[in-house]
Amino acid sequence: MQPALLSAAHRLSQACHERGAGPGGVLGHSFGEFAALVAGGSLTFDDAFALAAARGRAMARLADGSGSMLAVIGLPASSVSGVCAELAASGWSVYVAAWNSPTQTVLSGDSDALPEAASRCRSLGARRTRTLPVPFAAHSPFMAPVREELVDLLQSVPIAAPHVPFYSTVTGEPTVDPAEIRGLLLRSVTHPVRFRQAIATALRRNYREILEIGSAWPPTLLGFVRDICREDLPGRRPPLLSAVTSVDDAPNGRRFTSPSVVQDARGRP
Repeated sequence: MQPALLSAAHRLSQACHERGAGPGGVLGHSFGEFAALVAGGSLTFDDAFALAAARGRAMARLADGSGSMLAVIGLPASSVSGVCAELAASGWSVYVAAWNSPTQTVLSGDSDALPEAASRCRSLGARRTRTLPVPFAAHSPFMAPVREELVDLLQSVPIAAPHVPFYSTVTGEPTVDPAEIRGLLLRSVTHPVRFRQAIATALRRNYREILEIGSAWPPTLLGFVRDICREDLPGRRPPLLSAVTSVDDAPNGRRFTSPSVVQDARGRP
């Protein structure tokens, strides 16, 4: 699955480049960082494909259902972190796996503990909780065996300085340092995704447009970006949000305004 996702994202990114649109910065959510680094010129597609295949095989070996993930919607991240701390004090292993937006935080941990986490989050005012359809606890210490399997391969893969800033969702900050990028790719396996922080950092550097490369419409990540702009960057002019979900959308994508409004690249419904 991961090599297929990478291949699809790479083809769409190529189509944008072939039609005259190149990035001023790159950012990926979780596994999307591999595609972002290919688009930024830091990884070759072949090397990224080899890493994706190895990562996918290692994760499949952990897919026994003992770990799982839970999305919490409508509860402040600080409250969600507090629930994790409470559960840890009771001997449960539950961690924040992703800070996606002001309205969504994702947890990873013991499958048996997540129903209790969901109950506590709802009691604190969460609008909704949703168990994600994954049989492992991604972006948590549960993934340490995957990280260990990738160490040698990551050391052998050439990583160049990207020609545009790479905004890491491990740190929430930009970098063009190959050694740092190598370390971040390894850390990303067991560390939470700081998508909210990375997007806010990028937008403070005055990017005027965000283009999501992917296969889903409406695009999930642009919904997060919209919420981040509203909550974390009030008073700033929001960027143009568009998505490329097929080659026909390249290079400018389809405008994203809300889940119920679809426009093409010229702003027409």
